Amino acid sequence: MSTDLALPFQIPLPLACDTLAPLSAALNAATHEERVSWLRGLGTFQIRKLYRLAQGSPLFADELAPEPGTEYIGEGKNALPLPVLSDFQKRFARVGGQIAGYNKTGKLATTFAGPGHFTVTNSPDVPGEVWIDYRTVAQERYPTFPALSSSDQGFWPKVVYGGMVDICRRVSQHVVVGDSFVNGKPKHVPFALVFHPIP
Repeated sequence: MSTDLALPFQIPLPLACDTLAPLSAALNAATHEERVSWLRGLGTFQIRKLYRLAQGSPLFADELAPEPGTEYIGEGKNALPLPVLSDFQKRFARVGGQIAGYNKTGKLATTFAGPGHFTVTNSPDVPGEVWIDYRTVAQERYPTFPALSSSDQGFWPKVVYGGMVDICRRVSQHVVVGDSFVNGKPKHVPFALVFHPIP
């Protein structure tokens, strides 16, 4: 009789990978809970390496909110040091001919910085990359989203989101990685998202 114990599903860390392929395959084979657990365990250098690995892996804006009438949720982790600031959600939906979204963060962060509304477009610079653009607020509010507000109004919204564009790349079927830029310069707060499967 075998005495081998079943090991938990293992997703490699980005720093242990030379290419995206094995990491993408493991993430595709994992459950949603395993993907989120893996994401929550990533630190700053792991997320930065993930962004580099995903260079050239095509992603398109329509994939972040494929169908109208549905709110798509990405469980997020960024490179900030405190979980109260680093764990968040990005929520996406189609509204008024646009793809729009906002950041759902903890109460403290939302109180100071606001919801961080954004619109989503294909990158005008690099085919296969997606821009999450905080400089542009949707023309209409999706019914379940907070009231629309500009990130250029108020001190803290400007500090956190003002003039910012997230440049996003595909990691796997359910995982996206991005890095934040302000006026074309890196803000050095990369992040990754694990999307909830749609029933």
